[in-house]
Amino acid sequence: MTVLIWAKRGLGFFVFTLLIGFVLWTSITARPWQLEFDWAARYGAAYVYLIAPLLAAAVSFDVGRRARPEMTLMGATARRGLMAFMAPALAALGWAVLAAVGGWGVMAAITTFSGGLAPRDPWIFVETLSSLAAAAAVGMLLGLLVEGILAVAVSAGAVLVAATVTSGHGANLFQVATSSGTLVGIERTPQRAIATVVCHLTLVAVAAACVAARQRAHPLSTPWLLTAAVAALVPVVTAMVWPYSASEYRPSGELQACVGSQVRVCGPSSAKPLLLMAATDLQQATTKLRPSGLPLPESFAIARGSAAERLPRDQTLLDLDSSQLVEGHLPSSTIASALATPRLCRGFYSSQEAPALIERVRVVSEWLTSAFADQSSPGPAPEVVVSSFAVLSQCPQK
Repeated sequence: MTVLIWAKRGLGFFVFTLLIGFVLWTSITARPWQLEFDWAARYGAAYVYLIAPLLAAAVSFDVGRRARPEMTLMGATARRGLMAFMAPALAALGWAVLAAVGGWGVMAAITTFSGGLAPRDPWIFVETLSSLAAAAAVGMLLGLLVEGILAVAVSAGAVLVAATVTSGHGANLFQVATSSGTLVGIERTPQRAIATVVCHLTLVAVAAACVAARQRAHPLSTPWLLTAAVAALVPVVTAMVWPYSASEYRPSGELQACVGSQVRVCGPSSAKPLLLMAATDLQQATTKLRPSGLPLPESFAIARGSAAERLPRDQTLLDLDSSQLVEGHLPSSTIASALATPRLCRGFYSSQEAPALIERVRVVSEWLTSAFADQSSPGPAPEVVVSSFAVLSQCPQK
């Protein structure tokens, strides 16, 4: 009951309004993610970095009113149990969680209506909720320790500074790994996600212990506070400075699927609708270009990062980005780029060889693009195109 009272009269609704506004703005403006829910959720997760300081500030303000009941009749008449003492933080956190869930619902509706891919990234939900819980916990603790309106500024500042300082390290406090590009073929690295979640839950546990001690009238002495600070900092600092060998994302480990007959396209099974579309477009392109005499590739794979380097010699890398689709079809530039690069040549990674190879890719791609645009059937490819394609087809693979 006390939580409901604070939900109505606390500042949590203010955080809810801002968060919902951000989600709606993201959904109404450009939506490159509309065919991938995972991309949508990661794209929109940027709000955590902005909302977390505001959530901490709102909680600290409400907790200050609860801790000093002479400031408000609501605090003076409220119950004295531990749960009641934590009610302002729980109410504000509840509003933030409700806004986050609402945002995911809007994104799910948009991707479903667009015929997009279903979610397969569970970490986005855990990371987001743990980030919000940690921000609320910090606001709750500082609302008890710092008196007056200063608690609001200290809480917001502490969360903002922690998020900024830890950005790019092993565990990113009060923020979530985001993505501005497609997630087909990659997934969140579990070790990095677990480190972040553990740090957030550690902060929540330490803050809850301090609140429990304060509610039972135990003085929060300097040694007690130092012990709590060490308990919070040890796992947080360890997770931040740990020498992770993995990046924020890694090549997808899900089962692979292959579709198509004359032209086959392989990739993550969850992206099968995109694979079918790509196989159809590539088959149409290779059929039209058959008179060119070029031995065009007929087996493609969607692979990211190190997975692209491990492709077999008979598979060609397809760089598929769902945001570049034109009315459900691959753009001619993507098709031309894939056909013009039958192998991931080792020379692409050499400063001496790369310029010449890239120039050959350009020559082949431009001719292929013009052949696509020509309504009639293209004739044999020019000699410069044939020779360039032969070099690209026979180069040593990385």
